[in-house]
Amino acid sequence: VIYYGYRNFVGGGGARASQPVYAPPVQGAGYGQSSVVEQLAAIKTNDPNFSEQQFLDRAQAAFFLLQKAWQDRNVDEGRAYMSPGLYMGWKSQVDQMTGEHRKNVLEALYIQGMHVARASHDENFDNITVRVDASAKDYDVNDQTGKKISGDSSDTPFTEFWTFTRTAGAKTLVTGGITEKKCPNCGAPLDVSATGHCKYCNEAVTSGKFDWVLSKIDQANEWQG
Repeated sequence: VIYYGYRNFVGGGGARASQPVYAPPVQGAGYGQSSVVEQLAAIKTNDPNFSEQQFLDRAQAAFFLLQKAWQDRNVDEGRAYMSPGLYMGWKSQVDQMTGEHRKNVLEALYIQGMHVARASHDENFDNITVRVDASAKDYDVNDQTGKKISGDSSDTPFTEFWTFTRTAGAKTLVTGGITEKKCPNCGAPLDVSATGHCKYCNEAVTSGKFDWVLSKIDQANEWQG
């Protein structure tokens, strides 16, 4: 079973989380001679409040929140961070795991490094892909017996590429927004429906119109860099 690259953060029990090492950006393939640096500069020209450091901090927050949501098998925990397509694919797999009484566990999750691997800006969208290098003990248990049914109990390194997207006209919020658990449109307490709409103003919060949303996760062997 492919789990869309989701990893889960385990609180307690010896689990640990590092502060990510922000390595320098690398050349982004697929964009001619434009480097990641140039593409990020184009994003910042359109959005003066954009900060690569703050973006990576936000990506780290999304990473850990979604790991917890995956382990809890609760798709709504991370709904506001995911595009509609990714959310539906994730929900389908979580429903399947729940039906099979399977629960994925990832102990001792440790982020070894994060950096922007690719970026693009055009008249329609901004896209930024973050490379995450980490390690963990990854295995599945039966949720009725607690017994391990598959996986590895030794620390295993893994690499994932997380792609975040927003519409080209979106601007970085100085205050509020999803990371502060507020609707990026109306500022109400964050309460997002399964369709990605704010339950107060009914705007499509996860459309990328107001803020970055996670649109894709690739494993290292799937990455087309």
